[in-house]
Amino acid sequence: ESDKPYMPSLYPFSIKNLPAGIATFLMQIPANGNILNHPNNGGYLQWKLYPRYKIFMDMEVPFLFTDEDFFIAKNVFSNEEVLRKILAQYNPSFITVPISGKKFREMIKKYQDYTVIFFDQAEVLYVNKAQYPEIAKRYELNIVDPFEIEGKSVETFRKKETLEVTLKELLRIRDVYPSSLLINQVLASIFNKNGEFKRAVPYGEEIILNFPELPIGYHYKGDSLTGLESYDEALSYYKKALSRADEERERIIYKQLGHIYTKKKQYQNAYKVLKKSIDIFANETTYKELYDLGTTAYLAVEFETGEKILMFAYQN
Repeated sequence: ESDKPYMPSLYPFSIKNLPAGIATFLMQIPANGNILNHPNNGGYLQWKLYPRYKIFMDMEVPFLFTDEDFFIAKNVFSNEEVLRKILAQYNPSFITVPISGKKFREMIKKYQDYTVIFFDQAEVLYVNKAQYPEIAKRYELNIVDPFEIEGKSVETFRKKETLEVTLKELLRIRDVYPSSLLINQVLASIFNKNGEFKRAVPYGEEIILNFPELPIGYHYKGDSLTGLESYDEALSYYKKALSRADEERERIIYKQLGHIYTKKKQYQNAYKVLKKSIDIFANETTYKELYDLGTTAYLAVEFETGEKILMFAYQN
C-alpha cells in the first residue's frame, strides 16, 4: 500500500482518461455523422454527443453486441484488413483512436481522406476530408503529432524553425478545450524552458484546477515560481507535488528543493533534500550530481561526508 495521502480528483470524477476534449470539440463544430470509436470510451461519447453523432460501439452495454462485433471493435485499430472493411462499410465522418495507437497512425495513412484535427490526453480525432473539407482545412494539424507528444522531450517543440507553428497549433486546441492536461503540460514546459516564467504560470494553474490529484501542475507552477525567484511560494508548490509524486518525480523535485534552499542559504535543508535525490553508488549518477551534493555537504558543515562524496565525484 502507498504511504501517500489520498488525493481526491476533481468532483465528481476525473476526466484524465476520457476523451473530454474531443467531445467538446465535436459539439462546437458544425458537423454530425458517424464516429468510429474505441469501445472503451463509447459510453462517455454516447452521453456527450447524442443525438448529433452516432458512435460505433459502447462496451458498457455488451448485451447489444455479438462476439463478432467485439472482435471487430477491438481489432479495427490494429488490424489492416478489419480497418479496410469497416471503412468501406460505414465510411465514418470521424475516427477517434487512443493516443497510444501508433500502429493505427501508420495504417490510416493509406486512406488519404482522413486527417488529424484534434486530440486530448486520451484520444486523437480524425475527420473525413471528403465529407467535411472546411473543417479539415481549418483544424488539420501539420506540425504536432499527438501520438508522439506524450513523454517527448520539450526540446523537440522548442526548435526555432517550428516553434511558432507548434505554439499556434497547441494554443488553437487549448482555445477549444482549456482543461487539456496534455496541452497545458507541453505549454508549461515550453515556456518554463524558454525562461518565460510568467507566461508558463497559467498552464500549471489550469492543471491544478482540473487535476488536483496529480503532481504535475504543482510541479510546473513550482518551476515557474522558482524562475520568478518567488522561492517561498515555490517551496509550497513543490511540497504539494511531492505528496502526490512517484519515486522518479520525487528525485527531480528534491533536486529543485535543494537548489532553492541553497539560494536561500539554508544549507542544512539543501543537503537533506539533495541526499534524497540521488543514489551516490548508482552507475547513472553523474559527476555533476555528486559534485553538487558534496559541495552542499561542505556548506552544511558535513565536512567528512562532503570530502567522501567529492572523492566519488572525481573518480566518476
